[in-house]
Amino acid sequence: MKSKTLIIFGIITYVLSVLSSAQNLVGDYTAPTIIIAVSVIATIVFTIMAIVHLWKTEKVLSILLLVFSSLNLVLASVVIHWISFGVFLWVMSLFWAMAKHEKLAKIKDQRSKYMGFFTTKKEVNIEDVCRGFYEYLISGQKVEELTKEAKETIVKIDKAFAVVDLQKLKYEFTIIGFEIFALAWAHHSEDSLVSQSIFTNKYLNENGKDDIWNGMKNYNLAVQSSDTYGLSDIKYAQSLTEGANFCDKQKKILQESAVAMSESVLESVYRSNWRRKSKKAWKSGATIFGISLALCERLSLTGGDDSKHFGLFGFDNSNINFGINNDARFRLSGFINWLYDEAKQYLDNKI
Repeated sequence: MKSKTLIIFGIITYVLSVLSSAQNLVGDYTAPTIIIAVSVIATIVFTIMAIVHLWKTEKVLSILLLVFSSLNLVLASVVIHWISFGVFLWVMSLFWAMAKHEKLAKIKDQRSKYMGFFTTKKEVNIEDVCRGFYEYLISGQKVEELTKEAKETIVKIDKAFAVVDLQKLKYEFTIIGFEIFALAWAHHSEDSLVSQSIFTNKYLNENGKDDIWNGMKNYNLAVQSSDTYGLSDIKYAQSLTEGANFCDKQKKILQESAVAMSESVLESVYRSNWRRKSKKAWKSGATIFGISLALCERLSLTGGDDSKHFGLFGFDNSNINFGINNDARFRLSGFINWLYDEAKQYLDNKI
């Protein structure tokens, strides 16, 4: 029974109890026998219904209501009467709060049903959502336009960027686009995060693009380093423990779904863990800093081996060298951020 109905029934019960308790000057009850009988029955029924409604969440109050309602029926005590009345008011206040909650829930449900007539979104299909963006990345003109604009803009700021091969830059932007899309997915919703990564590996393998999957690892390492950069020893240990628990849980789910624990599947789990933990680092700019540094390393601007600045404990900031000046680095970060905005907007429209 709804809380609103119980409130109405409670008020009726209380009115009947007042009418049935009317007395004359010598203390005799003046109400008709039928009113007294109905009042007693109503009180018993209300008490039972209220206890059933409240028992799961308010056991103590339910017991108090049972005890003092029963005593009030058999004892003509002013003290018992007022205590019983106080418990009754307490119960009614809870029913009032429940009724408001039920009303809001009903409005929300109606609004959802109403909006359902107008929405064009369908049930999310991970493969379709991913495939649409990936084909846009590999064959679309946007990345090529982005590459040309990035090269022209950054060279004007720092001539050192002129040595970067245009096709190499486009290739790296494409790889970053895949990793950024997974990041945007993680920031949008952690639902199906691992499945999204597993499909990405499958898609790239089927299209002969294993090199892109392998290249993504460099940028995922940058994400990982960004997540752990600056953490105290305690927070670092907590982060690793929480991450290990996440990975164990995901592997268990995959095993229960009869998914073979191949190297690529395990890699998908581990990469997904760092992506989901990157929200704070992304907002602070640490993630984009790391990805920009990784890009400069892969473009051979830093004069060293790939990923020399990255590790499980964060950045090795003892000798960070982008190979370009800070203004150029900031502008490069802006182009990477554009890829993220594209992915985010795409996902907002799809899921």
